Amino acid sequence: MQTQMGLTEEKPQICAVILAGGAATRMGGVDKGLVAFKDKTLVETVIDAIEPQVDKIVVSANRSLENYRALGFDVVTDKMQGYPGPLVGIMSAMSVTDADFFVTAPCDSPYVGKDYVRKLYQAFVDNPSLKCAAAVSQGYKQPVFMMTRKETEKDIETFLAKGEHRVRGWLESMHVQWVEFDDLSEFDNFNTMEELQSSVLQRHK
Repeated sequence: MQTQMGLTEEKPQICAVILAGGAATRMGGVDKGLVAFKDKTLVETVIDAIEPQVDKIVVSANRSLENYRALGFDVVTDKMQGYPGPLVGIMSAMSVTDADFFVTAPCDSPYVGKDYVRKLYQAFVDNPSLKCAAAVSQGYKQPVFMMTRKETEKDIETFLAKGEHRVRGWLESMHVQWVEFDDLSEFDNFNTMEELQSSVLQRHK
């Protein structure tokens, strides 16, 4: 498959994991990915942005499963109960998906950049021993915008078994490389309906 990154058949496959498995407590418990955003939903907007950059897409979700499956992609649920966080969603996707690299995108971050995947993958090209890379912009680290090798599935499992759940904590335990992105707004996410509405208004000014 040829993508915007210029992938060839010899190049490893990259799977995007769309993180839509949270409880969204700060948004009144609604399913964030299915919230209307312009003329689509948030999750559809994220998928549209990242699909041209990868070979596969998996949606990590724990409710509204039929709605997510209707998008036409594989949907995986957490292998652990109680909304334990993005790492479980990533591990769950890894366990059922054949790909060499996994890159994440939260369902409530609709401004994913066109070079997002390419820039993260370049870190692995430059450093073949690297296990994971994540975004940083203007001094702000963005741990849920990350790429990792398939082989780190067991590392995530071991980390979770210790009772740890923080994505940044796991990344740093794996000697993550932080990749610089110029535009901080590419990583905007929304925890309330007010934040979402304000962003749409700002972008239309």
